[in-house]
Amino acid sequence: MVNKRTVSKIMESMREKGEVFYNSPIKPSTHHLRKAFVSYMRPRMHTFSVAGEKLRKEDVQMITHWNEGRDDTAASVYDKNDYLDVKAAILKAWVTYVMEGYSLYMQSITPFLQAAE
Repeated sequence: MVNKRTVSKIMESMREKGEVFYNSPIKPSTHHLRKAFVSYMRPRMHTFSVAGEKLRKEDVQMITHWNEGRDDTAASVYDKNDYLDVKAAILKAWVTYVMEGYSLYMQSITPFLQAAE
């Protein structure tokens, strides 16, 4: 578990002077991050499985929902089988997508950065 404010604080600090989102026309937040994740990963959920059963697009709540898809107190408090292997695979696919976008972005601004030197 990560404190619910940890990621928000980091994203907020990225908006400060000299940071990556400073002067950005958009103000990225955890809400935007979750929205992007769901938009990209929901249609791809069928490529992952738990115990041999393919996940449905609705199973994206396994990572994004506040209780990580667990329905009751016993499951949310005592069940430590968080399907970590499946979550890791889903998050790895997300990281690959994000890093591809970051690489494309960096390639697009490299000429501007070099000209500014």
